[in-house]
Amino acid sequence: MGFDDVLSSLRFVLLTSSGVSTIAHYCSIFTGLVLILLSIIAFCTSNTTAGTISLIFGLFVAVVEGSKYIPPLLNFLDFFLDSFIWRAVAYFILSFPTFTNWVTAFGGVMLLISSGLYAYAWWRGEKGISKEPVVRTTVDESQEPFLATL
Repeated sequence: MGFDDVLSSLRFVLLTSSGVSTIAHYCSIFTGLVLILLSIIAFCTSNTTAGTISLIFGLFVAVVEGSKYIPPLLNFLDFFLDSFIWRAVAYFILSFPTFTNWVTAFGGVMLLISSGLYAYAWWRGEKGISKEPVVRTTVDESQEPFLATL
């Protein structure tokens, strides 16, 4: 697989309907992990302020991106998850304090990349996580004899 194949695959993913938001989601998960790792490094180099900021931002990004997998968080972050523009704006604003220290600057760059990807996904018209009502199903009465044998 050559470099041209990688570029054509990336071009295909960016032009499909849900490709940009998927890339932004995984990039943001990686960004949250990087920020948490950089906070540990900042604490080890006696940069407690930068470490605290990076830890808080990393946990925030991890909670926002992880809310997709934890249903109670969907209700709590409903406004934030409806449209990608809110995540793009939040990550853009959160990136500025990370540039105050050389240890956490890479995390700021990653936040800017995630912000740009979410802004691009919003511009393309992709939708955020939609809360669908939970449909409870009942056991069909015609299957009760079968279920009784289990």
